[in-house]
Amino acid sequence: MFIRNDWYIAAWAHEVAGTRPLARTNCNDKVVVFRDASGKAAALEDRCAHRGAPLSCGEMVPEGLQCGYHGLVFNGAGKCVHVPGQTMIPPKAHVRSYPLLEQDEFLWIWMGDPAKADPSKLVPYPYNNDHKNWPHKPEHYRVECNFALLSTT
Repeated sequence: MFIRNDWYIAAWAHEVAGTRPLARTNCNDKVVVFRDASGKAAALEDRCAHRGAPLSCGEMVPEGLQCGYHGLVFNGAGKCVHVPGQTMIPPKAHVRSYPLLEQDEFLWIWMGDPAKADPSKLVPYPYNNDHKNWPHKPEHYRVECNFALLSTT
């Protein structure tokens, strides 16, 4: 059981760059994080609306994130914006999008009800912006264990 209506760190901002989408699991939900053509970060359910293929195995195209299986393209809001070989896009062709904010070198994701995603609840961490006085290594460590076993002390 996870607290879903809260902000979680999805990634370091620098991890989501270029044309490669990033797969992550937050609160047992598989998500894909990427940047659109304008550089804005977005997070979607990591499952194509067509056949359930992981969108994180796709690639970035000018219109958004293209599924590697059949080529459907989704924008940052999760709406399908292109279907290869046809002009009509089914209205139900969409995937869940998650509120995502970029602040203090982090990409913060809201895993719960999007209507309750209040940016003012995001805890500021300005130390990440001051590399001279607060040097740090923005890395990601994969640890296979129950989250309750992890400690920062």
